[in-house]
Amino acid sequence: MTVSDSWLGKYDIIVVTNEKCDSLLRHRANWIENVTLVIADEVHILNNSDRGPTLEVTLTRLMEINPSIQVLALSATIRNAEEVAEWLKASSITTDWRPVKLIEGVFLDGECQFNDGHSIKVEDDAEKNPSITLLFRPSNKVGQVLIFAETRAKAVNYAKQAAANSQEGFL
Repeated sequence: MTVSDSWLGKYDIIVVTNEKCDSLLRHRANWIENVTLVIADEVHILNNSDRGPTLEVTLTRLMEINPSIQVLALSATIRNAEEVAEWLKASSITTDWRPVKLIEGVFLDGECQFNDGHSIKVEDDAEKNPSITLLFRPSNKVGQVLIFAETRAKAVNYAKQAAANSQEGFL
């Protein structure tokens, strides 16, 4: 395998990180010029000092290599969508439509306060994340749940806690 990963050129869909795409560009992968659509998810990281410059350079280089390339930039939290769209020579499409109602909550001092006005007391369990405790309350009838964690290690830990609870018959 070469550094340009020439074997990737035989696929119609390739999923890579911004950093991997940057590496492919730097090593002049010959198939990159044939890419016609780039989907850049979480494009709001353009404002991130760590990863933003890599994404910006990568998108810029892809647009230089193939001026007719389509770029679909996705973000649920970008504040300057119009500016990014202009830079990408694209149209900005925004919506607040959601297929399911979003209820957000903040946990503080043993209580989860939700944006719809209700709150729930959560027992303090030193071995479990309060989010996991809240998720597996017997009275809880939730659908999909998204829990944010500060690090990958914490995310793995929370996932293990949730899996253990689900195996105990809480789901």
